[in-house]
Amino acid sequence: AETHILGLLDAVKKYRDTEPRIALFGQLVGTPDMAPMPDEATHFCLLLLSHIYDEVDGPLQVEFDTGQYNVPVTVAKTITNRLLKSGLEECTGDEKVFKELLRNIEEDAYADKIDIGTVVVRVITAWHKGFEESETKLSAIFQEADVNNDGKLTYDEFFNMLQIFRGDVQPRKVKALFRQALQASEGDGDTILPGAFAMVARAAGL
Repeated sequence: AETHILGLLDAVKKYRDTEPRIALFGQLVGTPDMAPMPDEATHFCLLLLSHIYDEVDGPLQVEFDTGQYNVPVTVAKTITNRLLKSGLEECTGDEKVFKELLRNIEEDAYADKIDIGTVVVRVITAWHKGFEESETKLSAIFQEADVNNDGKLTYDEFFNMLQIFRGDVQPRKVKALFRQALQASEGDGDTILPGAFAMVARAAGL
């Protein structure tokens, strides 16, 4: 088993610069010299594939035989519109990124078909870009809310932050979000950590 794993890692390193799908695989699983994408990226990738396969009754044997599977470009765009648009809104709301992605999918198509691997690479790359921009924005919000600069947020700091950025949030909702963040902070007392904050902040639409 160890020999097979090492062989797989060597293959990823050898072909990642010429094969976008292999490079994406390396980013999703993480390799010694490639930082892994967040777990959310893997979840989104599987969700994307699931929706596409539902539309085209796949995967088909040809994909296992050749490593390629062409799907109608209309299906690719419809699924992308359904899934990624909401995903981008959760990250950055960047409509420009979304429209550019749809143009790229059309340009990659041939005879109204597009390889499913190409769709996955395009979509996950766009999603990851939005996710990283979201992380940067939420980190800045966290630092601004962290009045005493201890790297954690108390309930009061969290509440005041939401009132500034989302003044329409009801106190009951604030308490529910804070409880979720406390659970995700892995028992860090009565304060929440940056990662847990980012999770609930996206849920609150920040």
